[in-house]
Amino acid sequence: MSVVENKEILVWDVVVRVVHWSLVLLCLFAYLSSDDGGVVHRTLGVAILLLVVVRLVWGVIGTHYARFSQFVQSPLKGLAYLRDLPRGKAARALGHNPAAAWMIILLLGGLLALCLSGLMIRGERWQGGRGLLSGDMVVGKAWADDQHHRQLGPRARAGAEREHVGHKQHSTWKEVHEALAAFLGALIVLHMAGVAASSLVHRENLVESMFTGRMTLDG
Repeated sequence: MSVVENKEILVWDVVVRVVHWSLVLLCLFAYLSSDDGGVVHRTLGVAILLLVVVRLVWGVIGTHYARFSQFVQSPLKGLAYLRDLPRGKAARALGHNPAAAWMIILLLGGLLALCLSGLMIRGERWQGGRGLLSGDMVVGKAWADDQHHRQLGPRARAGAEREHVGHKQHSTWKEVHEALAAFLGALIVLHMAGVAASSLVHRENLVESMFTGRMTLDG
C-alpha cells in the first residue's frame, strides 16, 4: 500500500499577511490611544483606512486565495460550518472557511465605517476650530443668552446657528464612532475564538499559517 505524503502550499500571499498583522498592531495602538483622540490616534486611523482599501482592492485583483470570489460563500454555508464545527464534522478549507469569510467581510466593513466616522468627527472639529478663530466663540456664548441673541445681527445669528448645529453633529458622529468601536471589539473576540476552535478541530495552527502563509494540503 502506497503512502501519500501531505505537502504544504502557499495559501496567503505576502500582501494578505502584511495587511493582516499590520491591522492587528494598528488597531491595538489605536485602541490604546483612543482616550485623547489626538494626532497619534488620527494618524493610526488614516493608516488603518489605507490598509483596508488595499485589502479590498487586493480581494478583487490579488492572488487566488486572496480573492473574495474564492472564499466568500452564501451565509447559509457559513451557518452550516458553525453548526458542524462543535461536532467535528465541519469541512476543512484551504484559506478562509465559510464562517471566517463572513467574519472577514464584517471586520473590513466595520473598520471602513469606523475610520470614516472618525474622519467626520475630525471634519466637525476643524469647522469648529475655524469658527473660533473667526470670532464665533463670542457668538457661541451669545447663543446661550437668548436676550443677547435677539440683539445680534443676521450674520452673527447665522454664525451662532452653524456652531450649534456643528456641535450637535460632532456629538452624534462621536457616538457612532464609539458604537462602531465596541462592535468591532466584539467581532475581534469572536474572530479569535473562531480561529482557536478551527485550529483545534482541524488540528492545525492557523495563527502560524498566517505568519508563514502556508497550509498543509491533505494527501
